[in-house]
Amino acid sequence: MQSTEDVYKKLQEQEPVSQPVAGTSPASVTLLWRRCSAGELELFLVRRATTMRFLPGFWAFPGGKQDAGDASARHAGVRELAEETGVVVSPNALEPVGRWITPIESPLRYDTQYFLVELPEEQNPDVSCSDGELIDSLWCRPADALDRFDHGTLLMSSPVVRMLSALLPGLDDALARAEQAARDEDASPRLWGLVGGIAVSPLRTPTLPPATRTNCYFVGTDELIIVDPASPHEDERGALCEAIDSRIAQGATLREIWLTHHHFDHVGAAQFVSERYGVPIAAHAITADLLRGQCEVEKHLADGEQRALSGRLPRLLECIFTPGHAPGHLCFYERSTETLFAGDMVASHGTILIDPSEGDMSAYLDSLERLRALKSRLLLPAHGFAVSDPDSILRRYISHRLSREAKVLAVLSNEPQTVFSLVEEVYADTPLTLHSLAERSLISHLVKLTSDGKARKDESESTHRWRRA
Repeated sequence: MQSTEDVYKKLQEQEPVSQPVAGTSPASVTLLWRRCSAGELELFLVRRATTMRFLPGFWAFPGGKQDAGDASARHAGVRELAEETGVVVSPNALEPVGRWITPIESPLRYDTQYFLVELPEEQNPDVSCSDGELIDSLWCRPADALDRFDHGTLLMSSPVVRMLSALLPGLDDALARAEQAARDEDASPRLWGLVGGIAVSPLRTPTLPPATRTNCYFVGTDELIIVDPASPHEDERGALCEAIDSRIAQGATLREIWLTHHHFDHVGAAQFVSERYGVPIAAHAITADLLRGQCEVEKHLADGEQRALSGRLPRLLECIFTPGHAPGHLCFYERSTETLFAGDMVASHGTILIDPSEGDMSAYLDSLERLRALKSRLLLPAHGFAVSDPDSILRRYISHRLSREAKVLAVLSNEPQTVFSLVEEVYADTPLTLHSLAERSLISHLVKLTSDGKARKDESESTHRWRRA
């Protein structure tokens, strides 16, 4: 009988380790399947912890990065499956069903080999996921999982959705269909579904770090609204048009362009797309005024205004007025899936700048509380990944701002202090390279504290100095 070490060695000889695509980490994912009592195919899905950097809160198949000690991609798949579910299978039981490479637009990238394997008969059918990186699990028929994706109750990445679709007809010819799904993903436009009738196309923009891209969202199936077509770059506009054209080729009609606010990293392609497709731009009246001469806003969106989008999956988009980051800022709430398009109210990484030249810290905090009251199921920021626990990130943003405000108040004395000296103390935890931006946020906090009667600006000198009230 061969030892496990001999099996791994033989596999390594049969399956040479290929070099991952530059900028990616090698990974393995295993689709674990079984027959349910009715004889239908079920797949095991796990939910990633909301604290993880890559696809937090998403439902996926068991898997992870390959370790240096893994003899092959199969070995990595077997190890990850055992660690995450307790299911033990032989490496040679894994059937390869495609290679998926995370797009370059993602801040974290993986070169992933997908495998298919049946739950062993001797294995306890009550499989569950391990603690830590995973927080939930379920057995689900592909049709049921895809239906829950359409209704916004299962957040899944494009490879998972495509794999479920490939396995929808059953196991006959499943390997060929799954491999074709991976090839189709590589050849598809830059547009990835998040829930039914909602997709994202991240575009490279001249935005503030750590962000490098702005998310352009597509809402609707037959009738379509796009939110924040952002990029001024010709190649990115080309990618966006390819995505729009792909939806039109599938029978969709582009109705309108909606803008969350006037900042250039959100509107860079708005006029271009409007003219190319002959559709109007819509935004808050304040945003329209701020964009005068840059792009033509034909329709004004008011707080509470709604658009019903007909189609295979009808969607209802509502405007939520959320000033603070920008005076005319709007968020959009899709009621069918309870999805919040948050614009620049929050980001999945980093914080949001409230610049005193146009921002208002008091209004910003009030707007965050208003968004919390929606109790949305999914939050889609303009920068970063989808957020599957909206209340948590909104509470964290509010807590962060109030904590920073308390620190400003604690540092303020009865003697006038310059903003420069206050920044050094209040933002001691922030890299010096970001202190110029921190200074802008600090002034916004000081303005709020002045409005609250807790601070005042010293007007006796030309330099800006502040003191306790």
